[in-house]
Amino acid sequence: MNSSFTKRVTKEIQLYQKDNFSFPNLILQPCESLDTWYFIIHDLKDTDYEGGIYLGKVLLPPKYPFKAPDFQFITQSGRFEINKKICTSFTGFHNELYSPSWNIASMCAGLTSFMTDPDTIESKGLGGILMSKQERQQIAKGSGIAIKTNEIYLKHFIQYKEILKLD
Repeated sequence: MNSSFTKRVTKEIQLYQKDNFSFPNLILQPCESLDTWYFIIHDLKDTDYEGGIYLGKVLLPPKYPFKAPDFQFITQSGRFEINKKICTSFTGFHNELYSPSWNIASMCAGLTSFMTDPDTIESKGLGGILMSKQERQQIAKGSGIAIKTNEIYLKHFIQYKEILKLD
């Protein structure tokens, strides 16, 4: 990792620590190596995903913040394939559209918007899947049970169980 990478990631960690890495609908956790971050998207009221808890990861390239990261979901969402890179304007599929001014939290917020926007929900794209509203709601209902035994959740997010309503 180069000095720009380390400097930027350290700055983002310091920024997110102020909020305990927790934001509306989003919780972030960096890994020890700093090139992988995990996220949980939750509390998506008034959407097909209401009640769901969705775990994913951000893969930072060595040239971050000058190159776009990749995003993958680790658990079912009903919108994206599991463990497949997702194509959006802020991922490695579109470095020409990516801006270094974006940070991990803002890109995760963009991913949440892309996931829940009724105008994009029917566009599959790379890494996307098409499911019915009922199928997405069914996945949301079962997501809390599924995540409780996930090793990544247990290692990185167990301290947020109250926020996630997993008591």
